[in-house]
Amino acid sequence: MMALAGAIYVDPPEPPGKCFGEGMLNAEMTLAWMAMGFFFFSTLASVVFYMDIDGIPPKLLLQHLWDSQLLYSLPTLAVALGIFMTTLAYGIDIGERGGCKFFIFGVIAAPCFVGEIVVLWLVCRH
Repeated sequence: MMALAGAIYVDPPEPPGKCFGEGMLNAEMTLAWMAMGFFFFSTLASVVFYMDIDGIPPKLLLQHLWDSQLLYSLPTLAVALGIFMTTLAYGIDIGERGGCKFFIFGVIAAPCFVGEIVVLWLVCRH
C-alpha cells in the first residue's frame, strides 16, 4: 500500500490540474504523505510489538495481550486510515487528470473499495 501512495507522489497530475487546480493537488499530496506515514507507523509498531512480546512466558502471554489490547490494535487502525487516505488521494488524482466529471466518480468510487473490504471483514467475522 505504501508503494501505491508513493506512486501518486512520484507521478502527480500536471499542474494546475484539470478540475480544482493547485489547492486540490496539494490536498492530494498531503493525503498521500499522511497515508505513507500511517503505513510506516504500522510497520514500525509491529516490530516494536514483536519485541514487546518476545520472551514472555506462554502462560502469561494471553494476559499481557489482553491488558494491551488497545495498544496492539493501533497498527490495524493505522493501516485502515492509510488505505482510506490512499483511496481518497487516488479519487482526487482521477479528477485532476481526467477533469471535473471524473472527480465526482473518483472521490465516491475510490473510498467504496475500503467499504468493500469492511463488508468482507464483517461477513468473515460471522
